[in-house]
Amino acid sequence: MKAVQDDRAAGKTTPVDRLLTKNEAADRLNVSPRFIERCIVQRRIRYVRIGRFVRIPESAIDEFVDAGTVDVRSAMSSPPPFRRYG
Repeated sequence: MKAVQDDRAAGKTTPVDRLLTKNEAADRLNVSPRFIERCIVQRRIRYVRIGRFVRIPESAIDEFVDAGTVDVRSAMSSPPPFRRYG
């Protein structure tokens, strides 16, 4: 199990990783398939090209979510500055 975690940390696809289509990845993240396509074009999410097909490893979805997760404590430790509108 440790080897699988090390491979994921190194950005490698492991044999136990299921490859998802753009639609499956979009369903898993509850976003549109177009958002997944933009992430692929902008290289914000890791993907695998198999011929003309593009597949996203399940671990890449987990990494994408982890990268965008904001820790509650760090966000609350320094509140945003007060701004007056108007």
